[in-house]
Amino acid sequence: FMGYEEVDTSGTVRRLAVKDGNGANFVDIESLPGAAFADLGAGSVHHVAFAVEDRAKQLEVRKALIDTGYQVTPVIDRDYFWAI
Repeated sequence: FMGYEEVDTSGTVRRLAVKDGNGANFVDIESLPGAAFADLGAGSVHHVAFAVEDRAKQLEVRKALIDTGYQVTPVIDRDYFWAI
């Protein structure tokens, strides 16, 4: 997924890693299937940011996320960066 590979698992936490991750070499994902859904607000995750080389690469990542089944926003101009 996005170049990351699972390198470790501990209980409900999976660690994903990628070489040369531009500051995001590791991502830890905790899965709690029995937990209640969170409301947006303090303490919840609204977005995750990753850097890409250019807008063409961003579109590739967006398509890969959609192809994997994620709901992804259209590309949005945030004035100082382009977001998906």
